Amino acid sequence: MKIAVLIHAHKDLDQINHLIRAFADERFRLYVNLDLKSPIDPRGLDPRVTLVKNRTDLHWGDYSLVQGTLNSFAEIERSGEYDYLIFISGQDYPVWSNGRIHDFLAAAPTAQ
Repeated sequence: MKIAVLIHAHKDLDQINHLIRAFADERFRLYVNLDLKSPIDPRGLDPRVTLVKNRTDLHWGDYSLVQGTLNSFAEIERSGEYDYLIFISGQDYPVWSNGRIHDFLAAAPTAQ
């Protein structure tokens, strides 16, 4: 089972890297879409992530959030075939362990 984790982020590099470390597991492939106007230098991101190349200048409550999401999804789809995609913000944090998340998704019924 292949699981992609997409993180949309715009601030607090330390918090983003802490989140990346929480998901750092061979069962997950990590992607970060960093807001184009973010002052964060992408080179400071944990090297275990793939930076979404088609970054968007995101604005809260604006279509740019949808466009940034679509750009991310398209890039992830081109990079491999995944069974699941977990989509979170850089301000989120998992309350379940990686093992529990994996086992939950593995037991979930799949749509055919």
